[in-house]
Amino acid sequence: MIAAGEANTVEFMPTLRVNLRTGEPDKDMEHEALKNIAAFLNTDGGTLIIGVNDYGEPLGLDQDGFTNEDETEQYLCNIVNNQIGTGAWENINVEFASYQSKRILVIRCMKSSDLVYVGKDEQVYTRTSLWAPQLRLGDEVTELIAAGESKTVEFKETLRGLRGDGKPEHAVLKSIAGLLNSDGGHLFVGIRDDGGASGIDDELKSEFKNSEDEALQYLANVIKDRMTPGASNRVHPAFHAHRGVRILVIRCDQSPDQVTVRETDGSFQVYARRGPTTTPLKPHEVLPHFTSRVLQPGATESDE
Repeated sequence: MIAAGEANTVEFMPTLRVNLRTGEPDKDMEHEALKNIAAFLNTDGGTLIIGVNDYGEPLGLDQDGFTNEDETEQYLCNIVNNQIGTGAWENINVEFASYQSKRILVIRCMKSSDLVYVGKDEQVYTRTSLWAPQLRLGDEVTELIAAGESKTVEFKETLRGLRGDGKPEHAVLKSIAGLLNSDGGHLFVGIRDDGGASGIDDELKSEFKNSEDEALQYLANVIKDRMTPGASNRVHPAFHAHRGVRILVIRCDQSPDQVTVRETDGSFQVYARRGPTTTPLKPHEVLPHFTSRVLQPGATESDE
């Protein structure tokens, strides 16, 4: 399961309660675990694995500072009962296992028949369509970036922008739509036009509380809000370590149907890739573009 990476029904967390940057217990880490558990319970079930980082590397459980595994399980039971509700624990199975000589905590969550909430403000969490299997591109990332921008490869420095002014966000949406409407491909966020790795670590810290989950949820929300329904089914984002920084790799599978982007003025625009650039199509260009495309394998069914 771990070797296959994160997926719609699998999530990794390095610790249950300790922030690895500070070495201290952090309520945000605890809350992150509860959010993941609640999301699995509210969707199709799934497994949260504690003691493994985002790249599937085992860290173990020692860093949480519990004296034994019984104390760890009791702590988890208490925070679930206090923050989600006592009924939720009935749908949770906990076991400890060894992985590459490290002890890990495996939390299996069965789909709940009732909606569950987190905290006093009763927040509801679910797994979104953008939670696709973690991209394990390996050397392919380096090769694609080294080859430069093309019809199927696009670079962007930021997802939302450090000022949150919406312009970088709109540029990312245009690029995604252009790839979906053409031959598919990859959008790399955190890469400069010259192929240099700027990373998005600073943006994650300033805009998303250093949470990859929040960044992915944000992307899911803006796609749902501003793009053609069903478009997100063909968008597969994942974070990747590249040259010492984090980048966001967004794989876009060719869409069989026209994908539009809602512009800031409320109008809808179709974008396509022309060589290494994304361009808006004029109304008289839309039909010729789509009739001239060669559909890729897997792009034969509508997403509606």
